[in-house]
Amino acid sequence: MFQLKIYRISKKYILLYCSLILSFYSIAQTQITGKILSENSEPIPYANIWLDSLYDGATSNEEGAFNFKSTYEGKAILMISCLGYQTQRKAVMLNREKIVLDIKLKSKDKKLNAITISAGSFEASDEKKAVLLKPLDIVQTPGAQADIFGAIQKLPGVQPMGDETGIFVRGGEAYETRIFIDGSLVDKPFFSEIPQIPGRGRFDPFLFKGTMFSTGAYSAEFGQALSSILALETQDMPTQTGTSIGLNAAGMSLSHTKNWGNTAVFADVGYANLNPFYTISQTFTDFSKAPEGAGGSLGFRQKTSGEGLIKGLFRYETNQIGIDYPQFTSNEPTTLLLKNNNFLSNAHYKRLLGEKWDMQLSLSYSRNHDDITSGGNEIPSWEHLGQGKIVLATDLSPNTTFKMGSEWQFRKGIFRFNEFEQSYEDQYNGNFVEMNMNPFNKVAIRVGLRSNYSAYINDFHIVPRISAAYAVGEESQISLAYGQFTQTPTREFLQQTNALDFESSQHFLANYQWMTERHTFRIEAYHKRYDDLVLLTRGTSLLGDPNAQFSNNGDGYARGIDIFWRDKKAFDRIDYWLTYSFLDTERLYRDFTVEQAPRFAARHTAQAIVRANFYKRRLQLGSGFTYSSGRPFYFGPEHPEWSDALTPDYYQLSFNFSYVTALFQQFTVLYFSVDNPFGWQNITSYRFNEDYTQRRAVSPPIGRQFFMGIFINIR
Repeated sequence: MFQLKIYRISKKYILLYCSLILSFYSIAQTQITGKILSENSEPIPYANIWLDSLYDGATSNEEGAFNFKSTYEGKAILMISCLGYQTQRKAVMLNREKIVLDIKLKSKDKKLNAITISAGSFEASDEKKAVLLKPLDIVQTPGAQADIFGAIQKLPGVQPMGDETGIFVRGGEAYETRIFIDGSLVDKPFFSEIPQIPGRGRFDPFLFKGTMFSTGAYSAEFGQALSSILALETQDMPTQTGTSIGLNAAGMSLSHTKNWGNTAVFADVGYANLNPFYTISQTFTDFSKAPEGAGGSLGFRQKTSGEGLIKGLFRYETNQIGIDYPQFTSNEPTTLLLKNNNFLSNAHYKRLLGEKWDMQLSLSYSRNHDDITSGGNEIPSWEHLGQGKIVLATDLSPNTTFKMGSEWQFRKGIFRFNEFEQSYEDQYNGNFVEMNMNPFNKVAIRVGLRSNYSAYINDFHIVPRISAAYAVGEESQISLAYGQFTQTPTREFLQQTNALDFESSQHFLANYQWMTERHTFRIEAYHKRYDDLVLLTRGTSLLGDPNAQFSNNGDGYARGIDIFWRDKKAFDRIDYWLTYSFLDTERLYRDFTVEQAPRFAARHTAQAIVRANFYKRRLQLGSGFTYSSGRPFYFGPEHPEWSDALTPDYYQLSFNFSYVTALFQQFTVLYFSVDNPFGWQNITSYRFNEDYTQRRAVSPPIGRQFFMGIFINIR
């Protein structure tokens, strides 16, 4: 479900904690038990059994037996999967009566899915066995504040950013990472950005059943991203009807879902005001207007013939925030006020075409309006994005899958600075073909080609992608990947000139992965080369500068190593994972005069996540810790190199707590969290006066944070 999200705090906190309870505990339960057997009636251990689009499930033991409970009522689809067997779907009725099942799985060709290409890819899914994370891992990550993008920042290769909006991957700028929902590019996945205030993600992680985050060398299906893509797949048909109410220190929300079998509709509304929250939290920013806003969404699901499904969403939000920035030359601060209105519509249709082809069709339109006033200046902007995409896939043989597709985008932007106005319109077309092959039992290969064309800059490219994996053991593999990528320059340059080309990059990746039911170890090395980056050759990139001139003469590189370790059963009821990243990067772009490390690049980053369940899983405790070494900053024209100018090291610590109970005989969750309990004031950069003789530290806007609330699910 969608709901209001305002910068740092939202109903996401509620969903973070109640997610655990929905998974493991119920007040009114249906018990599902049975055995998973082979065609020869032999028990199958470690099979995954779960309710589709829900979070209830279990894993079969060594005798093939399983047992779990669900709070949901009504029709549902039970999914059963195990490596080496065909996935089975079974309709069940959840009505509080015990369900006993003996299920036989059919074997499938061991060549199929015996090995998957893992280079550059982190997946979260309930439908795939060999994934590093589950969807619940995303929303339960301590310190992520139930923001899906905050959870992504806990993965290796991603820089923790306390003062910037976006996902910074392996030395890449935030604009180099693109987010897709059901195949469509999301132009504004974060709340509108203002200086030194990180924007929070707009989307509820419970909307999604699958997450694929690629840190490089991704599939030819996706374009317009130099560094990384995050592909999100929304839930299919909901299986229950119900209403949810949330109350917390930042606001309130109300949502409702209605299911008629083949048709379902859901809607939500919410209001948030962070002023009460700031009274109990530590702040390092002067807010002239605490974040406040309201929003709502309406969505639907419709089953069609040919095993088809139509998914649709309409969403509108409005919010505002004001910041007082201190000045060097005056005791009076400069006030910046942002008012934002955002509309998003998205439709996705999938079905079978004949007996062999799968079709997916996506359509979307979005509009974003930012109205900024600062120091007596009016800085409004309007951005529109319309797009369509079609993907066709078929099995050419038991070991070969072929996929092809095409997408079209129309983009328009209007930008003003007082009396100055600039705008641009672009039509983009991308086409791709891709083939996935398992020529041998231990080998998987993926090859693809993609074309990219922008009418505004009149540039066309064809770029290749290739990946391969080899199984070195039953539980381990080696993967290699290479790809070329292009992306149109950002709006700040396009609004001033069309005499530019695509920016481009090349990715080289190699990884080793060892995965068991309990452990996951993964190490990946990469090298990334940038070419044709936009370089400012004269003037400034500010709106209204008639002397501004740009070229594609910029370049750069990024190289490093990422390590991921997870142990799901090291101790009873405890699950943890550890990550470490090393990054070496420099680039010449934008207003740089020499090739140097960008300000968002920390050389070393390490993170730890720990979660524990107690008291029949009704109580959950979690903790997360992040460390990164100092980031470079520009010390002034007399010191053009950044290598010796670093901010202090960065630290982040968080804890969360939730407890399930019943209030008025309704499912209820109480929750509490604290971020940065010791009140560390991390310094992420510095601001200087005009002659670089004075400076002020830039810190994340919120220090110590306490949050509490209650969530009630009414049936």
